[in-house]
Amino acid sequence: MPHQLQNLVKKSILDLRPYQPGKSGKDIGNEKAIKLASNENPIGVSPKATEVIKSCLKNIYRYPPDAPFSLREKIARKYGVGSENIILGNGSDEIIELIVKAFLNPAEEVILSEPDFLIYKLSAQAAGAKIASLPSKDFKTDLKRIKSSISNKTKLIFLSNPNNPLGSYLNQDEVKDFFNNLSKDIIIVFDQAYAEFVETEDYPQMLESLDSHNLILLRTFSKFYGLAGLRIGYAISNSRFIEYLNKVRLPFNVNFLAQQAASAVWNDKLFLKKTKEVIKEGKEYIYKSLNKLNLFCIDSATNFISIDVQEDGQTLCQKMFNYGIIVRDLKPYGLDNFVRVTIGQEEENKRFIEAMTKIKKENSSI
Repeated sequence: MPHQLQNLVKKSILDLRPYQPGKSGKDIGNEKAIKLASNENPIGVSPKATEVIKSCLKNIYRYPPDAPFSLREKIARKYGVGSENIILGNGSDEIIELIVKAFLNPAEEVILSEPDFLIYKLSAQAAGAKIASLPSKDFKTDLKRIKSSISNKTKLIFLSNPNNPLGSYLNQDEVKDFFNNLSKDIIIVFDQAYAEFVETEDYPQMLESLDSHNLILLRTFSKFYGLAGLRIGYAISNSRFIEYLNKVRLPFNVNFLAQQAASAVWNDKLFLKKTKEVIKEGKEYIYKSLNKLNLFCIDSATNFISIDVQEDGQTLCQKMFNYGIIVRDLKPYGLDNFVRVTIGQEEENKRFIEAMTKIKKENSSI
């Protein structure tokens, strides 16, 4: 019977390994554990978001707006585009799936950087695409190698900027060179999930390239805006591409509470300002502390830092569990000796460094 069932499933998913989310305190048997594994907002939820959720609970028996104009209009106004240039998704993960459904035919090629967000590869593989994974260079996406690898079979290129899990970013000049003389038959997806954390002036927003290239920009409310549990993200692109994505989008894909919370937090300047301050201070503290411990870390433009822990990353994570701290093992990304730690609140960051210090001393005494 198992063999017969295997014959019924799509061959392209047989070898898929499902995405493994970051662990929770319940997963490690410690409900009070500090979770620094999934790059969530360290200060929690905007009070404006919780207020609007409470006020909207009486209406959840109704279907939500299918493509809420007011939220799309708020986003569009910020970026100087039209509401027809915006699509909302059940997290930006869903929009990645919509892109694959709308544009990718079996056996067409998808180019990816390694390491990068795993959902790109999983979605493309499930669709039966040919996948070309190209290594990063000096912990940074190698745009020159990606461009030189483009063939007449290439249909989609997925890139995160800043990169997850590296934390590094591509600057304006690098992206400009990449787009120069780039084929018009390729769709470029730039995932900007961590863009709000970037503080450098040379980070490319890329809005000016929407009309000149087949470009889709992804953003999310999960990180900076603190709504990971409600699952809402969005994409910005030319209106024709948005129209195609809407053809394969399920109706009512973004729930009512997510829509209302996103609209509320969008203009909560105090909450967003506090988020940036906590991230900046926490990152500086962890950088200095890691330097004292002689541990290498990748310079990050995001709300997380990836660290060479000088031992197997899975082993280090297990040791961290004993201290009630959850960090992200990067072995699935090919970074065997690295872990990724989310910038948390001040006390959480201190506990992480204290645990890291103890573990390093224990290792040196063996």
